[in-house]
Amino acid sequence: MKKLLVIFGLVTLILILLASVFNIRSVANNKMEPSFSSGDILIMSKLRKDEYNRADVVIYEKEVNITPTSEKTTRIDYIGRIIGLPGESVRIENGSFYIKNNLGNNVLIEEYVAPSVEVLPRTSDWIDLGQSEYLILTDDRRGVIDLK
Repeated sequence: MKKLLVIFGLVTLILILLASVFNIRSVANNKMEPSFSSGDILIMSKLRKDEYNRADVVIYEKEVNITPTSEKTTRIDYIGRIIGLPGESVRIENGSFYIKNNLGNNVLIEEYVAPSVEVLPRTSDWIDLGQSEYLILTDDRRGVIDLK
């Protein structure tokens, strides 16, 4: 009996430690296909990184109005992929992302986007990111209206 209590205590302690370090989320829609589909389970680290890399998948919170006419807000989790990094400028031209940074102008090759998905065919102005800003988009970009 005593051994069982010790095992139960250790398992409980391990679960509490894991819950404080990892976040388990279910993907709610198909906006990250083909990488992730609706219902997929993600285990994400809760530890904040000092630096994120292009193409990292992140979960972020955004405050939104409960209804379009309501002043009450709630926080909703979103999943997306980092496209632009702090201090960069990003432009879309003919479906390709152009990145302007200290290395010059580069075209972003997105191997994680399904070949059948139309990737924002219109041309945008340059989007200048501040020193603490990232451009985060889903992999399925058909519903994207405004990138600013």
